Formats: sequence, structure tokens, C-alpha cells
Amino acid sequence: MTNHICTESTTIANTQGYHLKPEEMLHQTQTVIQETKNNYSSMLQSLQNHHPTEINQINGYLKDIAHTKKIPAPLNSLLTTIIHTLTN
Repeated sequence: MTNHICTESTTIANTQGYHLKPEEMLHQTQTVIQETKNNYSSMLQSLQNHHPTEINQINGYLKDIAHTKKIPAPLNSLLTTIIHTLTN
């Protein structure tokens, strides 16, 4: 799943003038996952404390750009929906 979300997200970002490569994004993401595996993410903390999350500013933002550009963003849409479901 990580590979697919990185590919989808870099495709979307590149429509905005960024020059990202999915394999570089995947490597960076895997590095962050490894280095922070014992941390509690801010989104998890927000969910646990019944606070708003930053999902709209991250995956929701990418989903909206993809919609505007008419490119598929099923994983960013799914992640956004899952977090919204958990907060309602």
C-alpha cells in the first residue's frame, strides 16, 4: 500500500509543478516510517483525543487537486474517508 500511495501522491504533486519521483518518495517514506515507528503520530493522537485531524490538509488536499485535474486518487480518497469515518 505504501508504494501505491506514494505513486499516487507524487503523480498528483507533479501536476502542481513539483518534480518528484515515486521511488524517491517511497524511499523517504520508508525511512520516516522506520525512524518514527515508536512514535504516536499527531493524527493518531488527535483521533484518540477526539480532536480534529489534519487529514483534510494532507490526503484531502491531494484528493481535491486530483479531482480538479481529473486524475484518479482512490487511495487518498479512501484514507480521507476512513479518517472522517473514525472522527464521526
